[in-house]
Amino acid sequence: IRLKEIEQLAMDLALDPKVIHLANVDPPFTDREYYQIHEVLTDVKRYSLNQFVTDYFLHFPKSELLITRRSMYELASDYGVFFRYGELDYGQWLERFAFDGCLYRYFGAANIMYGGLHEGMITYQRAIMPGYTREAKGSVLITFPEAEIRKMFEHLMLEEGGWAYILDDRGEVVFSDAPAGLRLPTPGTALSRF
Repeated sequence: IRLKEIEQLAMDLALDPKVIHLANVDPPFTDREYYQIHEVLTDVKRYSLNQFVTDYFLHFPKSELLITRRSMYELASDYGVFFRYGELDYGQWLERFAFDGCLYRYFGAANIMYGGLHEGMITYQRAIMPGYTREAKGSVLITFPEAEIRKMFEHLMLEEGGWAYILDDRGEVVFSDAPAGLRLPTPGTALSRF
């Protein structure tokens, strides 16, 4: 249920008309465009967070902007200072979150530095696709603590040596409490082979 809330929030943000419009803005910004950025900053605050969602970000690669509920960052200069994803440098971050043809995807936990927060976060990404194109002009990134997923699994009665994991639609591990180095079964594989 919680993951569906995240997916719905991302879809709502990605379909917001002001967010879609901002996805097509090129720098250098005019006064009108700064006003539009301000409107988006004001608008995104109405999308509420819950105890599960830490924050959400709007990333616009064309203008190198990252907009949060609290601020706007020019990633070319602010990445690594006010915002950082794991150990990735800015180029690696751009590559990791570049549109790959998927409308949405999950990324396993990474330590995210943002506003003094350094925590293991799982990230959900949804493409912002203006009009009827199949080309993403930006992304909604929603982060939530890996610890919250771990709490959901605490209620499972796992025998000693047991573990649990979550895969996304593509079979990529989003969360695992399995011991390091353990080869996880993939969907459709018999567990007896492991």
